[in-house]
Order: sequence, then structure tokens, then C-alpha cells
Amino acid sequence: MVEDGTDEYATWDEEESTPGNAAAEDEGPDGFETAREERESMYPMTGYALVRIEYQEPPGEALTEVAHYGRLGDVELPDPAPMTAYVVYDADGNAYRRADVEAAQE
Repeated sequence: MVEDGTDEYATWDEEESTPGNAAAEDEGPDGFETAREERESMYPMTGYALVRIEYQEPPGEALTEVAHYGRLGDVELPDPAPMTAYVVYDADGNAYRRADVEAAQE
């Protein structure tokens, strides 16, 4: 979770032009709704879900659950790759970035 309480992975990165953003913009508001629904479908019932984000994929096909963990401190985040990032979601829809995971491991 970002310091101001917002979810930095809540929507596609609107500051950078990526193929995923172009597709969402072409689809209009429905593209953003599709992305929101896809993101919400990744929230686990309990624990923490490690989710891969493929920025080259269109909304609705960009997220894949990679693993599920009982504790945030147990999450093992892979290194990001070009056009691929990872985020951890909890059951409440909070997103955790690498710094959050590392802090939980201390």
C-alpha cells in the first residue's frame, strides 16, 4: 500500500503509455471497468495473493494469480521484468508493493 493509503496498482499506470493502457482507452470507460473487475477477482478469500501483471495484455487478461500465502512476511516476490510487474493483494483489496513485503519480513 502506498503511504497516502491509495492502491498504486488499482488502475493501469495512467502516466505511461502501455499497450494495456491503449486498449483500455480505446474501449472507453468499459476498459477501466473490465480492469477493475479483473483486479477484484484476484483478491483472495484469506491471506495474500501474489499476482503477476502483464502490461502487454488487455484489461481482463492481464492479471494472473501466481501464488497464495497465509502471511505477508512469507511472500516471495519475483524480480520484475520488462512489461511485467508483481503485486500482492489481501482479502480487503489492499495492494502491497515490494517495500511492504520486505518490511513484513523483518
